[in-house]
Parts: sequence; C-alpha cells; structure tokens
Amino acid sequence: MSPRAVFDRAAPVMNRRNGHCVANCVNSSIRQTIVLWWGGGVARSVLSVPRYRGASRRQDRSRLRRVLRSLCSGGSILLLVAGLLTLPLLVPSAYAATVSDNFNRANGGLGSNWTTLSGTAAPQIVSNTVQPSSSGTLNSAYWSANTFGSNQYAAASFPNSSGTHYGPAIAVRLSNSKGYILWYGNSANTVSIWRMDNLSSWTQLKGSARLTIAATDVWQLQAVGSTLTAYQNGKQIITTTDTHYTTGAPGIWMYYAGNQITNWSGGDVASAPTYSVGGTVSGLSGTVVLQDNGGDNLSVSANGSFTFATKLASGAAYAATVRTQPSGQTCTVGSGSGTVGSANVTNVAVTCTTNAPVTYSVGGTVSGLSGTVVLQDNGGDNLSVAANGSFTFATKLASGAAYAATVLTQPSGQTCTVGSGSGTVGSANVTNVAVTCTTSGGSGTLTASDDFNRADGALGSNWTAMSDGALTISSQVVAGGNAGLSGDTRTAETYQSDQYSQVQVTSTQLTGSQWIGPAVRSQNSGQDLYLGIYFWNGGSPELRLYERNSGGWTQLGSSYSTSGLAAGAVLALTATGSTISFLLNGSPVVTVTDTDLTGGAPGIMSYGTARVDNWVGGNNGGGSSASYTIGGTVSGLSGTVVLNDNGGDALSLTANGPFTFPTSILAGASYNVTVASAPAGQTCAVSNGSGTVGSGNVTNVVVTCTTSSGGGGGGGGSGIQVQYQSTDSNGVQHYQVTSPDNGPGPQSMEVLQPSNPAAGVAHNFLYVLPIAPGDDGGLQVIQSLNLQNQYNLTVIVPSFSINPWYADNPLDANLHEDTFMAMDLQPWVKANLSTTGSEQHWLIGFSKSGIGGQTLILRHPDKFTLAATWDFPADMTAYDQFGTNSSDSYGTDANFQANYRLTAAFVAAHAAPFKANNRIWIGGYQVFQQDMADYDALLTAQGIQHTTETPTSMPHDWDSGWITIALSALHSDSVNLR
Repeated sequence: MSPRAVFDRAAPVMNRRNGHCVANCVNSSIRQTIVLWWGGGVARSVLSVPRYRGASRRQDRSRLRRVLRSLCSGGSILLLVAGLLTLPLLVPSAYAATVSDNFNRANGGLGSNWTTLSGTAAPQIVSNTVQPSSSGTLNSAYWSANTFGSNQYAAASFPNSSGTHYGPAIAVRLSNSKGYILWYGNSANTVSIWRMDNLSSWTQLKGSARLTIAATDVWQLQAVGSTLTAYQNGKQIITTTDTHYTTGAPGIWMYYAGNQITNWSGGDVASAPTYSVGGTVSGLSGTVVLQDNGGDNLSVSANGSFTFATKLASGAAYAATVRTQPSGQTCTVGSGSGTVGSANVTNVAVTCTTNAPVTYSVGGTVSGLSGTVVLQDNGGDNLSVAANGSFTFATKLASGAAYAATVLTQPSGQTCTVGSGSGTVGSANVTNVAVTCTTSGGSGTLTASDDFNRADGALGSNWTAMSDGALTISSQVVAGGNAGLSGDTRTAETYQSDQYSQVQVTSTQLTGSQWIGPAVRSQNSGQDLYLGIYFWNGGSPELRLYERNSGGWTQLGSSYSTSGLAAGAVLALTATGSTISFLLNGSPVVTVTDTDLTGGAPGIMSYGTARVDNWVGGNNGGGSSASYTIGGTVSGLSGTVVLNDNGGDALSLTANGPFTFPTSILAGASYNVTVASAPAGQTCAVSNGSGTVGSGNVTNVVVTCTTSSGGGGGGGGSGIQVQYQSTDSNGVQHYQVTSPDNGPGPQSMEVLQPSNPAAGVAHNFLYVLPIAPGDDGGLQVIQSLNLQNQYNLTVIVPSFSINPWYADNPLDANLHEDTFMAMDLQPWVKANLSTTGSEQHWLIGFSKSGIGGQTLILRHPDKFTLAATWDFPADMTAYDQFGTNSSDSYGTDANFQANYRLTAAFVAAHAAPFKANNRIWIGGYQVFQQDMADYDALLTAQGIQHTTETPTSMPHDWDSGWITIALSALHSDSVNLR
C-alpha cells in the first residue's frame, strides 16, 4: 500500500492541512499541540514508511486513534505524552516518501499534484508523455502534493532524447526558481548537473563522459547533503557537490519542442554515512595522477599518505588506478579495489619505480639493389648495404625519438629512394623503412603521352583494346566502355620490361564498385598485366595493386585507404626488375616484389564507366622529360632539419644553401615539401612548398629557420610537421599534423581556401576553434554560406585528442593547446598559406572554444589579430568546474587561476594592446547570458575596446545564426585596423 493510500484510510480521524494531519477536535490549543507533534515527524513516519505493513501498522494506527480520541474528549496533555511514549521508534527507509506519475491520462495539464514553477510555462500531457506547452521557453513543475525532506531524488525516462536532440531534465530541491537539474545535452550523448539560481542564471556543476543512449533509459538525480549524484539505469555516471540549496521538491524541466518525459518518480532519500578511500605512495620522484572509479582525479607529488576527495557509502565499490604516470617512472597499485565497509579505506598501496632506459632499432628492407648503397639515420649512423633484404642501423633510439632514414651515397648506375623513412619511435623496433633501387639510364629514352582531346569514340590506332572490351573517349577524357571490365594497351611504341604508366583523376568522382587505373607489362590481350587501381569501394576508397595472370586476379601487397581523390591527382605504376610500385602524386603507397611477368606494354584498365585523363607512359629512366627533381634553398639553419616530400623521401640538412630531394617526381605529379623534424631550439617554415611538377626541375622551395621564442604555460613551439593528405570533393584540404605540443600522435587539420573571393576584400586567415575532437561544425556552416569567399578567408580547423579549452596542461607535455595554437600552428600558417604576406589572423569559437579564443588573443596579441567568441563560461571559477571536460586541459587549479581565469587582474594585465582599436567581439544568450553580461562589464571596466552582440535567443550550436553576425563584425574591425 502506498503512503497516500495509508493516509486516505485514516481520514475518519485526520484531515490534511498544509501537509500536516490534525485531530478533528474543537479545542484549538489541543489541535495546535497535535500539529506541533505531527510536524515533528513521528506520525508522518507511521503513515509513510512502506515497510510497516500488516498487524504492526494496524496496531500503530489503532494506538494513534486512541490518543487522538483521548485528546478530543478533553483528556490531559499528559495523555498526548503517554501516547507518544507508547509509539515505537521508527527509522525512515531508503526512500521514505515515494511518489510517481506515468502521465497515462487525458491530454492537458499535469493535474493537482503538480505546481508550475513561478515564471515558467506549464508542462502538458500529450499522448501519455509530458511535453512543453510553449517551446523555446522554460517549462517546469514540481510535485506539490507531498512534503519532502532535504535528501531527495527524481527519476524519469526521456524517450525522445539522443544525439543532439537536447533536453529535457529532472529536478530536485526545486522551488522559487531555484534548484538542481539533470539535463540531457550540452553535447551529444552526454548529461550534466546544473544549478539554477534564477530563471536566467545557471551554473553547470559537472558533465558526464559520452554515453550510449536508449529511449528506455531511466535517469535519476539524487541529492544527499551536499552531494549530487546522477545515475543511468542505476549506474552512477556523475557525482559532484554543492551547498547552495537544501529545500524544495522533485520535479521536471524542459525547453525544446521535441522534449518528452515519461514514468516520473520522486521521493525522499535517507542519508547514509560515507567513508574515504586512500592509502600511501612510495618511491615517487615526480607527479602521479590517481583515479578512483575512473574519476575523482588526485595529483600526488610526494611520498606518504593520500586520500581521494570523494567519499563513498558502505557497500560501494572502489577501484584506485593510475591515470598519468610520472615522467620516467611506472607506478603500480596494490589493494586498489574492493568494497567499502564501515570504516575509511586506508590500505591502497601505490609503488613507483624508475623505468630502465628502453631503446629500439631502426631498419627495414632494400630491394632492386645491384651495387652498394650507403644509408644514414638522422644525418649520421652510416650503414653500407650491398645486398637486397633486411637492414638495421647500429644506433638504437629511445621511445619518442625521431628517426629519418636517407640515402647518403647512391650505388653506381642506380637510384635508390626511401619510403616510410621518417617518424617517431614508439614502443617497438622500426622495421618498415623501404629502400627501393632502380637502374638509371640504359636504352630507356622512350616517353609517350595522350591527353585524349579529340572526338568521342575509340582511343585510336595508338591503342589496342583488351579482350574484355575497349575504353572510350568521352568529353575529352577516357572512360570505361561498359558496366564491366574494359581496357586498352598502348601499342604504338615498343617498350622495355622496365616501364611505367600514369593517369590523372578527373572531377567526375567514382561511385559504387567502380575502379580505374594504370597498367604495366600488359600482354596477351590484357589477360596478363600488373594493375594499380583507384577503387571506390562503396564510399571507402582504396588504392590496390593487382597481378592478372591468364585472366585470374591476385592482389599484391596491402590495400591503401584514402579519401576521395581530387581532380588532378596522379596515379602511377612502375615496374623495375622485380619491383612493382604503385604511386599517388609521386609517393609510393604499395611496393612489392614479383617476378611473374616481364615485357608487355603500359595501358589503362577500368571497371564500370570510371574516368581518367592525361595518360603518360614510357620506359623507366626515360630521360628528363619523364621526371624531375624537387629542391630549393634553406636559410637561418643552426642545427639539423629533416624535410619530407609527399610524406616521405626524407632529407637531412645541416647547412644553409641549396638542397635537392633524392627522388625525382613524374611530370604532372604533385609535390609537397614539409618539415619532418626541426632543429633543437628552432622553428623552420616552408614556402612555395607544394605544387605540380611541370617540364623542369623544381628549385624554388624556400625553407626559413628561426630561433624559437617558446610558448606560454610551459612548452616550446618547435617541431610541427604538416603533411598534405588529400582534397575532398568540397574543396576542403586535409592535412596530418604532428606536434610535440598537440598529441599524443598525429592530429588531423582541415583547410578551406577561397575559390572565388569577393573583389577588393583583403585575404585573411580564420581559425575555427573546435569544441571537441573531430568537430568541424563551424567549417560546415562557413562553407554552406560561402563566407570564405564573401570575406576572402582561408579557414583553418585544427583538431585535438581531448575536448580542448586551449590551455597548456603542466602535467602533460602532449596537451599544450595554447602553445600549439600560438607557437606551432600560427607560424606554419603564416609561412605556408600566405598569399600577400600581410594577412590578419582571426579566431572564432563558442562555449569552451569561446573562453579559449579569449585567452588566446589576450595572451598572444602579436599572433592573433581579432577574436569573435560567443556564449561561453566567462565566470568560470575552477579548473574542474566542468569535470574532466575542463580539468584535462588546465591540468591543475593553480595553472587555471594564474594563467587562464578571466579575472579583473588577468584582463588588466593583458589590456594594453586592446585599448586603441576594437579587436574583440562577444555575444551569447542561450546558456551563459549572465557570464557574457559580466564579461562585457569587465572588458569595459578595463578600457578594452570591444563589440557586444545584442542579446538574441539562439540555440547553443555552430549553426544557430551567430557566425554570420560575428564575421560581419570582424570584417569591419579588420578594415579599420588596416
């Protein structure tokens, strides 16, 4: 029987008045006494404890009625005392008052059990779920039919919330427009606990990690003392503390049109004792970061005892682990997991030991060699190799060290090139360096070409169709002749066995299972050949190498995954002796050794109606008309710089002056020169570094090295390595970026350049600051509105391994986001993407990247010109205010307070460069309205020129309309600065 049913059965004796029960007596003084007694909680316990059932509860009610009858008949107050003494001592259960509502009734209001929160719209029932009656405004109600203690909970399901369908929320301690809510959203598939101080002032207390969401999930928010805990299907997902509010009732909260709540319940929670978890650390010589139950991070820098901040209830599980190892040490945890009993846990033992130095060898294989080649690693460690097979350099390197294998001395009559020659040593020997040697010169002077710029139809007399079917010329490109296999072999010339064939990708992208590519050693009507194909693979493109023998197919080597190739990409296939190599834009992607086929001629083959253009073929070593060298000059160098061309062909330079990469590139192929490893204490930038090989050697690449100035917050800015990957069908260029400040490992970067910029508008750079790994929502909005052309902007979107707040984490050298942006990426952009040399550098972001944009421009006014930041937590007071979402970037609260918190002192210290001209635009209303008002006032108080958007309600996202307002303002400010 529910507590409400117990109350109804007692109605002949008692009435409900303002949440209390009073005797039906005339004597007002006696009634007042009974009210005081009832309000003290004893009788309420009798009526609300679910476990008091059967005879025991009937005896309690009978005893209560006798007391009340005695009082109403004029009995002494002593009878009341006697009645109290005869009642048993009752202890509330875990949920002492429990109510529920499944909303399975007629559409309309919630009913008399609910009260709408003052100042908000009333939620309504629609199809047995609660939904907003007025979307785009606050809809909130609390359960008012019962009175609840301070320790309480609310639970419900959100059947229409997943992905970015944000909202709704459940609430506890809700009253007078104040309380706590558990809100679905803030970012996709996460929930967060917020404190509501009034209808326009909210503070996020903590957010969850990314979760797996289902419509049937049961969400629960519980408040016990100062501890707020969120659960998903009974599993704890967030815990935090707050002391602002202790009274109120459980309820609901919603905002967006699609919000739905069903199967709601709420009630009291009895408080229970909690116990701490801790132990001792020994052998430590740095800083170790510990976790309990995957959170509650604790940094320990000295041997001795430690205790995690969050206490746990008896019966709760604990699991202490090491989150971050100290530099050069490994810490292990003993007695780290178990179940909390009835006392503090003090026996967790963390033991740290110094790591022994670990080094790994660098090596690989040599093929095609007919003499002696001398190799180097990192500009030294010379190794003479006189036979094909495996090789290993003598000097081993530590994990994290860079390696760069190059050719010091070529064998007589041969040219050797290096593939996969540079990188960073991991935790195993490097064995994939590939040195491929080919014979130079000889009688191979033949080069042929065909641009197919003629009438539609057959390829003509210079070609012979394969027995599968002929290719066809269509709109001055070559295309597959049918839905299946088709191909042509070049037969107008006689070719050596060492030969090559190359084609260019067109603007017509492949579809479905189509493929096309160059062939070599084609013979027997195309039934015997080597073939390199660009395979669409249902939208997951790959480059593959095949041997066809008597019509049967065998794949050689591994598939090479790529994005959709842009128009102009060059596919080349070479056969030299037993070495068969498939190249993309001059760089080998698949290289194998095979001796099955010799002779034949180059050709083209297709599956389906795929298209290519501009065929070139010939004998390998066919003279300067076939391939050309890539080189230029280096200046300002004071150490050793390692350069790459097309992500490989590593070249170590130790002196200023001219340089040339060892590997020649076929005419029409792309080249892209990047810095693989910068000299110690320097940053080297490349200009004129990318393009397409024409009819001569490339000699104008310029590498300029400067002494590094270092970065804020503890980190240098040297060593950025940027490698071009591809350009997609939307014109977005994709790069791989490796930097010691932004790791671990390589990160991606997207670049969108203006294709048709507005006349008379100066070219500038715009850094779109992502709010999460892989976030390119801002880029999509800018491209969809053609803003890159309207404002003549080259748009740069970096990426990070964690949710970035654009700070330097003093505990992790790989998480120096501040230094990466200002000291690594900005100089690279300036050196490699400039068209005028006078470009401004703009920042744009919101939410966490909004506060990041502000700290970046204030800390680095010489690097960044303008910033537009929208709806961000400017009033943030602690590094972990948003849980690990923020603490992972800031590392420690001391770092946040000293270097990144937007206080009056911080802003004043950085105000000088911003007082003469308007360089900052801010706005935002949706989530951080009060923060934006406070920050506007702070900038004004410090004399900083800025523009503040007129507050407008917009969804907290990239595509809500604020970007166009922000960029228009930045453009106006940019013009005024020139």
